[in-house]
Amino acid sequence: MPRSRNSADESASFLKRKPKVRILPGVPYKPDWSRISTSCGYKVVYCGDHPKAWGTGYVLLHRVIMEMKLSRLLEENEIVHHIDGNKMNNSVDNLELTDQNSHARNHASRAVPVIIECVKCGKKVERVARRERHVSKTRKRGPFCSKSCAAKKDKSEVPHGTSSGYGYHKCRCDLCKEANKLRARAYRKSRKKPKIEVRFLVGA
Repeated sequence: MPRSRNSADESASFLKRKPKVRILPGVPYKPDWSRISTSCGYKVVYCGDHPKAWGTGYVLLHRVIMEMKLSRLLEENEIVHHIDGNKMNNSVDNLELTDQNSHARNHASRAVPVIIECVKCGKKVERVARRERHVSKTRKRGPFCSKSCAAKKDKSEVPHGTSSGYGYHKCRCDLCKEANKLRARAYRKSRKKPKIEVRFLVGA
């Protein structure tokens, strides 16, 4: 939930830097420029009477500025693009109205390709930088060239003596078999319903 700036000095500084856009008759709302905050890397402004406001009453600032420029509400498929790539720069000259397909192609063209080497087969492939960052955050030790290499099980990393070694890694050593038996025994024991003893007290 975005937090509004309660300080008087900060509110005054935001009022001085508010976008110089005329509020035209086609826009049926009036933003509160003293309540500008940030959320998910974007600037937001409080506008409780906006038809597409969040539950907190805030709206994305760049969409509000574009609506004031066009004197109408934006459609669902209309996207406001930051030309210089800076999400915090919401000047009128830096905003461009596009659709979802054009916006996706624009960002895809800016992707930086990198060369990675698969740790399984040693094959070198070209990947997008942001895709490689996403893969590196996973638990698997990559990078991998394909999903098939990522799904291969490394027998040298089998945790012997555990139930996962028997079930996931398909190891059939004595330690993994015994661990799997203990796990199954503990599961059956936990599924048993406790016996309820009913005792009747007979009064004298």
